[in-house]
Amino acid sequence: MPRKSAADAARKKPPKYCYWRGDTLWARIKIASGEHRFSLRTSDAKVAKRRVDEERHRLIGQSKFGEVSHLWEEVVIAWSGYIVGEVGPQTVKRYCVSVEQLRPFFREMPISDIGRDQINEMVAKRSAAGRTNATIRRDLTALSSVLSFAEDQGWREGNPALSKMRRLSERRDPICLPEPAHVEFVIARAPKAMGALIRAAWLTGARQSELVFAERKYLSPANRTLYLSRAKGNRPRTIELEQGAWEILFAQPAAINAPWIFHHDGGEPYANLSSDFSHLVRGAQRVAQKSSVPFRPFRFHDLRHAYAVDYLKRGGSIYDLQRHLGHTSVKTTEIYLGFLTAAQQSHAKGAASRKGAQRQRSVA
Repeated sequence: MPRKSAADAARKKPPKYCYWRGDTLWARIKIASGEHRFSLRTSDAKVAKRRVDEERHRLIGQSKFGEVSHLWEEVVIAWSGYIVGEVGPQTVKRYCVSVEQLRPFFREMPISDIGRDQINEMVAKRSAAGRTNATIRRDLTALSSVLSFAEDQGWREGNPALSKMRRLSERRDPICLPEPAHVEFVIARAPKAMGALIRAAWLTGARQSELVFAERKYLSPANRTLYLSRAKGNRPRTIELEQGAWEILFAQPAAINAPWIFHHDGGEPYANLSSDFSHLVRGAQRVAQKSSVPFRPFRFHDLRHAYAVDYLKRGGSIYDLQRHLGHTSVKTTEIYLGFLTAAQQSHAKGAASRKGAQRQRSVA
């Protein structure tokens, strides 16, 4: 009788409905419709047991009760009609981006089969591809919305995306403030209207989407304020404009039959500003390298960081800044305190509200 190898000796007894095939556990499930065999893609007995139990439950439901499996693509189509009435347009846009990223992982899968293992595999592959935890969390938020919708329809049970989202910490990338000279270098190479939009972001701290969809009718000459109707989280707010910011916004030419402050091509908003800005910065970097001019690339969102730090260094209140930036919690705004001295931090936190952090910066 052949002697067992060390690997065979160490191998555990397979769970019920499982058997070993090489170093991998396989399932063997017999039901009325016939025998089903498939790889469980693991050598861990506990994982194999969970997977075979889930699949057996699904197969019995299909065979005995005629349960219908709804594929991911089918559910997403139904969900897309539902979600537009539940969240703001920017959230819908972000969800759709995430759902498209999730498509390669789940497109041929029944919605009821998406469990912890499948989600863990997706997260691992997205992370290996260089995606940040923040991006993956946004994808999980969209996935959670789809799974919750499917559960409400009776097409699945549970929402494992929620628990994965809670366990996945969101590490913030360190803030790297752009050099003023580098911002000017980029603006000088931008088309006129786009350059004005970039400078407005630098002078207001508003988010990219908030400025792209800022409307002229919400610009108040009497109070020098701008109402941001497309703010993040569907939370519109009004911001005060400093002298330089006001001059930039007020100077933008109006377009016939177009409400936007910043526009191009006869009144169209900058729908592709993210890619246009990235292309502009890369071009500026190439020019700087050829000319041996110091230049460090920066993101559009870094202009918001630059505004916030500059505001506090000029004596602004952390609480005024929180409201101006639209943060729901001052804890978020406090990330900028690390750029201040101890005395500046005390000053920023010491008063409930202070005006006087006004600045003058060239708009040319």
